[in-house]
Amino acid sequence: MIVAGNQTFHFEAVNAQLYGGECSVDIHPHPLDWLHFENSLSVIYAVNKGTPGVQIPDDAKYLPFIPPLHTRSELLAEFKKKFTHFTGTFMQLGVEYYAKQDRAFTAYNTETATPSYTLVNAGIGTTVTTAKGTVLFRISLQGNNLGDVAYQSHLSRLKYFEPYPINGSGHSGIYNMGRNISVKLVIPFDIQKPKA
Repeated sequence: MIVAGNQTFHFEAVNAQLYGGECSVDIHPHPLDWLHFENSLSVIYAVNKGTPGVQIPDDAKYLPFIPPLHTRSELLAEFKKKFTHFTGTFMQLGVEYYAKQDRAFTAYNTETATPSYTLVNAGIGTTVTTAKGTVLFRISLQGNNLGDVAYQSHLSRLKYFEPYPINGSGHSGIYNMGRNISVKLVIPFDIQKPKA
């Protein structure tokens, strides 16, 4: 409908079908109780069923902003044994996969399809103690998106910005974070009340 040169929309409730699921499996192989293999999978489908007697066009048959199939696997080693002044030492390696989302609501340029991508993450850390076991500090090193993959989350509104920056990829918008390396240092402070 065009009113005074502007496009306006008339909205009404329609039938929709939304279904999916999420599952996770955490494997602790015995006798390697210090090893964890965590896996998860989630998927959602959302279809615009319209109203009886009305044909839904192909560009409007899916509901907007539905996340794609997502899987995540992480191998985590937590060493319970104390090594001299180190305790609670851990190492982890994880992979996240986001499938292509081409079930998009493309009518009226609402959203676009999003290609698939895979992210690799890793981390290591430990707690440093005195000979008596008092915690001095905890330190960890974490790396996310180690492959420096250029990707856009399907749910990100930033992917619809004008071409920024000019990157030659043929895609517009702002990408999600690239490779990120962080160091975390936690120093406990033992504050005690003064003795009376």
